[in-house]
Amino acid sequence: PLPTSAESTVRALAGTRTENDRNAAPAFSPSLLNTFLRCPLRFWLQYACGLSPSDAYPEDLSELQGNQYGDLMHEVLRRFTEHYDAADKLPDGEETAQLDILRADIDCLTEQCYRRYGDTSRALLLVQKEQMKASLHDFARCHRVDLLAGWRVMWREVKVTPTLTAEDGSTVPFTMRLDRVDRHDETGQWRIIDYKSNDKLPEATHYAPLGADEPPYLTETELAPCVFSEKHLLADGGSRLRFFRITNVQLPLYATALRQLCAEQGENYAFPLLGYYNIPRGKAEAGFTPLFTKEKPKQVLTEAYEEIFHACVRRLVTLIRAGECLRSAESLGFTGSVSSFGALTPDDDPRSLCGMKAEFNP
Repeated sequence: PLPTSAESTVRALAGTRTENDRNAAPAFSPSLLNTFLRCPLRFWLQYACGLSPSDAYPEDLSELQGNQYGDLMHEVLRRFTEHYDAADKLPDGEETAQLDILRADIDCLTEQCYRRYGDTSRALLLVQKEQMKASLHDFARCHRVDLLAGWRVMWREVKVTPTLTAEDGSTVPFTMRLDRVDRHDETGQWRIIDYKSNDKLPEATHYAPLGADEPPYLTETELAPCVFSEKHLLADGGSRLRFFRITNVQLPLYATALRQLCAEQGENYAFPLLGYYNIPRGKAEAGFTPLFTKEKPKQVLTEAYEEIFHACVRRLVTLIRAGECLRSAESLGFTGSVSSFGALTPDDDPRSLCGMKAEFNP
């Protein structure tokens, strides 16, 4: 049975961790920390109490789910960039052979997906296959331009296990997989790419604006290191502080991973461009967008911003290791997509599972 109060929930969570668990120092990942950032209470219900939104797919699947489509896309891109990782690999300046290989990869991998998830005759699956073809052909053209501009694919789908130092001075092990790492042949600039089969911008997923005129309430909670501020100029010549909540730590942690990867491979490290390579389903054009776009003055991600994100990461690790922060997204006033526990929480509020009042209570 689930605990009926926040206090008993804390004790239950602490009781689920054996002495061996506490000493094992399991590796963290960006996705695990992002789950905590979206809603700490849902994180504990999922990872400590074993309650998780169902990720099972029905036997009569009639379309690819979001993660299935993304996994398939990633595999196609991995195979394609193995063929073409630099300008000198392009077929005599002709695009035809390049697209033929891409088309063969798509056909092979989609057939595998159909055998696993459903009949190829289903209309939605066929539509999605055609959407993927159009999107990936657009990617192939963009990739060709990148290679001719001097970018070279150094690593793809590479696993890295970097470490950070926790707030208490202990070592925090991480494990992560980078979709792709490029380096520019002339400038030496590094670029870390995370593929996305949508048109979301990285700055829209990594931080969200908070109170405009006063320091937000989060600065008075245990999540204070997950808030940062910037000075914004006003039309009258004055200025004000704007506060932002960190909502995703993935790309800044990838810079940490690249440091270690360069050391292991004997490459010179320089702070990278970090961003998404968006490959939307037949909507906008494919292309790379860095975290903090260059169109916004002083908002290209720098090592100073990286440290802000690292401070957030260190606090999340502290809270998770201690089994603390039983706050829900609803109680913190967070907006956005959060998971539901179905019939267990008909109102989609996880506080009802723990006997907590459904109110705004930062």
